[in-house]
Amino acid sequence: MTPLLDGIVDQLSRHPGFAGEVRKTFPLLNHQTVLFLKSRLDLTQSTLLGPSAGAARRPQS
Repeated sequence: MTPLLDGIVDQLSRHPGFAGEVRKTFPLLNHQTVLFLKSRLDLTQSTLLGPSAGAARRPQS
């Protein structure tokens, strides 16, 4: 994911409108958005399966 975001920022850097405060905050906003979406995906996957689904797959000792 990071190389893709770096490529987008690199292409935007060539545009004259991508300067000043926008240039500082846009990559940070993208990074925070990706982290948020990743955390939501992790939560969704764990709640979709439920706590008993994970325990059912573990071998009993």
